[in-house]
Amino acid sequence: MDFFLKGSLIKILVKNVAAEPAEKICQSVGRKLEGKVIGTFSRVNTEVKDAVRESLTQLLTPKRRVDILRDVLEAKREHRPYVIVFCGVNGVGKSTNLAKVLFI
Repeated sequence: MDFFLKGSLIKILVKNVAAEPAEKICQSVGRKLEGKVIGTFSRVNTEVKDAVRESLTQLLTPKRRVDILRDVLEAKREHRPYVIVFCGVNGVGKSTNLAKVLFI
């Protein structure tokens, strides 16, 4: 399992993922797969994908509830800017979503 996780960590790091989240993902996947018995009709690939999906969901889910409107009003009261970043590759709708936010 360690060999698999180290190889996975290297593959993730090569894709320009920061070291800390990459390590957290690999550790989480390792915990989910360690000692897991795969049934006759299950595939190893499917089990690994499910473990990665769960780990990413857990890592990317905010730990606290985010209320953007409340946070914007609080920043306005304190006379400080509130920054929202729209990032993504070409064609994913950054400008479209920015326009939607402007009309809220």
